[in-house]
Amino acid sequence: MSVIQGCRIAGAASIVAVDLNDGKLEQAKKFGATHAAKPDQLAGVQAEVCGMAGGFDYAFEAIGLPQTVRAAYDAARRGGSVIVVGAGSATSTVEFNMFELFFQERNIKGSYYGSSDVRCDFHRLLRLWKAGKLDLEGMISQKIGLDGVNDAIEAMKRGEVIRTVIEL
Repeated sequence: MSVIQGCRIAGAASIVAVDLNDGKLEQAKKFGATHAAKPDQLAGVQAEVCGMAGGFDYAFEAIGLPQTVRAAYDAARRGGSVIVVGAGSATSTVEFNMFELFFQERNIKGSYYGSSDVRCDFHRLLRLWKAGKLDLEGMISQKIGLDGVNDAIEAMKRGEVIRTVIEL
């Protein structure tokens, strides 16, 4: 949802959210996604949004799995950018052949906390929040005490929440 809001704030004309969970797809639209699709529907949405261009200018991966990184790479246009936001395992690998790296000219970039510079970006984010352009509260699905941590982790695994805040 953070990536979707960032794209909206940056002025993206079309934002396509992809998820397996119907509830998450509906939430994505509330945060600014113009289209929402399950992975098996992406090709149709891509054709609708990109037409003959063949792919997206930017594809963000936010899960951290090799198959979702690969799917983001495949969804980007030739010369487009793939931004890996999801924190993957140190033992997981993604495979690309040398010809596709050369021919597709896609840029692959990791994004650790949005590649932010805390000295200036946090102040900018706070200004966006105060101006009503960044919905931080809407990303909090629930607030819990320490005794609810195990249930919160299970809800996260089931895709039922965006973020859970622990209140002490």
